[in-house]
Amino acid sequence: MKNNVERVREARGMSQSDLAKAAGVSRQSIHALERGAHEPRLSLAYRVADALGATLEAVFPAPQKVPAKKSVAKPAAKPAGRKAAKKAAKKAVRR
Repeated sequence: MKNNVERVREARGMSQSDLAKAAGVSRQSIHALERGAHEPRLSLAYRVADALGATLEAVFPAPQKVPAKKSVAKPAAKPAGRKAAKKAAKKAVRR
């Protein structure tokens, strides 16, 4: 999850330890948040934003929606040659 924890923390002149104490978590948790290695629960996100004196949206912006990929149907495989075509036709007749 992309977030602005480090940017906002540094703008406020706080160290990771200061923020950790204010939010009630370990410094390692703050480090993991800043690296994007940890997605916080909503309660932690609110505590971090509150400790930074910022809004939740300023610290943890909403992710941008990525357009869904259009699925393209693959054409049916054609038999390799005449023998394969005859064999496929016989199988179709049996069914």
